[in-house]
Amino acid sequence: MMKHTRARLLLTLLFLLSLGTATALATVADWTVEGEASQQQGAELGYAVALAGDVNGDGYDDLVVGAPHHTGTVYREGAAFLYYGRPSGPDTTPSWHAGSGQQGALFGQAVAAAGDVNGDGYADLLVGAPAYKNEQTGAGAAFLFYGSAAGLAATPGWQFASDALYPMALGEAVAGAGDVNGDGYDDVLVGAGDYEGEYEHEGAAFLFYGSSSGLAPVPVWQVTGGQRGAQLGQAVAGAGDVDGDGYADILVGAPTYNTLVDNEGLALLFYGTATGPTTIPGWQQQGTQPGATLGAALTGVGDVDADGYGDVVVTAPAYDGAGDDQGIVYLFHGGAAGLAPVASWRYTRDGEYAYLGASVAPAGDYNQDGFADVLVGARFYDDDQPNEGAAFLFLGWSHGLGRSPAWQATGDKADAEFGFAIAGNGDANGDGYPDLLAGAPAYKRETVKVGRAFLYFGRSAPTPADPLVFLPLLSR
Repeated sequence: MMKHTRARLLLTLLFLLSLGTATALATVADWTVEGEASQQQGAELGYAVALAGDVNGDGYDDLVVGAPHHTGTVYREGAAFLYYGRPSGPDTTPSWHAGSGQQGALFGQAVAAAGDVNGDGYADLLVGAPAYKNEQTGAGAAFLFYGSAAGLAATPGWQFASDALYPMALGEAVAGAGDVNGDGYDDVLVGAGDYEGEYEHEGAAFLFYGSSSGLAPVPVWQVTGGQRGAQLGQAVAGAGDVDGDGYADILVGAPTYNTLVDNEGLALLFYGTATGPTTIPGWQQQGTQPGATLGAALTGVGDVDADGYGDVVVTAPAYDGAGDDQGIVYLFHGGAAGLAPVASWRYTRDGEYAYLGASVAPAGDYNQDGFADVLVGARFYDDDQPNEGAAFLFLGWSHGLGRSPAWQATGDKADAEFGFAIAGNGDANGDGYPDLLAGAPAYKRETVKVGRAFLYFGRSAPTPADPLVFLPLLSR
């Protein structure tokens, strides 16, 4: 018994020593950019952010920041700004930007890495404009800009605009889907939370296949909410390959879906196949609490337990725990039989109206230990200041995710809503470590709301997720 006790004490000592020697993750951003106060009051820079992949093939991942109320050539047309990755980090002046050319289109409200949809070796960029007008209505649109050796083109190479006679918010959510049908080209998802089919505001999600000539002009697949007010498609995401069959799977959220109680929310997963996904979900998860809005954010996060299958995180940011709307985050493991029906991990924390899980993103293998990691945003989190917002990094390990965050950063300014949007799994300075990107669209310069984006460079491995969990095993 004494021998085992000594072993446990020794391991504990080694762990405590590692805390003192591990390189701490920075809580002060390595790079920031914000809107110009003179022109961009209320531009909401940072409303959407993405690590877009390498759009110009220079070996560095690039990043994009959306500002849906930016004024360019047209008043409040919205904009997306791209910053090239470099060894010292991105410049603060954008290398590329685009707008809608249309007042109030909300261009840049959603941005996403599309993958390589035409197979030319360059990453492509997807941008949503949910109030874009086609003919006479602001039904919304999505745009794709192809990457090349010269970077992104000034004009989109593909667009899909609704001709509906009512606002449907097409493009309020956009995502790269991976290769859903196994043809070698990446595919994309576009959501429309206010889509009206059989029911008002039931919502819809659309899938477009990639090909050697680019994205298909019309969707090859769509699914609707099937219920009034479900707002399916407010969140869409690639799930990765959760069942290991070689086809990427896709996720769709319906945060105001009702089953047993109002607005409990619903998350759906559709499995990829050689002929594409069916319209019947292969997996679903319902909220358990009225008003929790499960499915408001969801994504594939890679393989957090290194078992060979992709895993998925789903959030319910309006979940009530110890306080109202504190939020909750769930992890579901993939496996040969598909996504697990029950969450293996959940995380919530004190903080009334924090909206933990307002955003979620894969962080890549941040500490390079072979396990994928996860980034979670809480847009109204209070630390030293009210509603400054926060982002939390959870490290993967053999049992899933750590019980507490290994890193966190806050907006450090009242009402900034830091973490409203987050992104990871990209290396902007080419040092081999994934970087983390966060948006704070309500960030103020003095008293003027301009919005801001923050980039944190990856560094050497932080403290392991939950090493003390293993200590009792030594006493056997």
